[in-house]
Amino acid sequence: MDRVDLPDEVAVVRLSGRDVELLRSALREANEALEDWEFETRMGCSRVELRGLAAQLREIESSLSRLNDGDG
Repeated sequence: MDRVDLPDEVAVVRLSGRDVELLRSALREANEALEDWEFETRMGCSRVELRGLAAQLREIESSLSRLNDGDG
């Protein structure tokens, strides 16, 4: 992962396909492993926010997969 830019409260980073895969796995594990009563305190976000981020990462991972398969 490389930091590319940091404009106006938005971090722009460059992630490898492996980085995206690792982030998705970590989010999935947190979602499954943490109890409801501890989730927001430990994660700093709601499950809805986490699932939204995971969905975005899944879309990115799918796009990368299509590009690597030559379909993109």
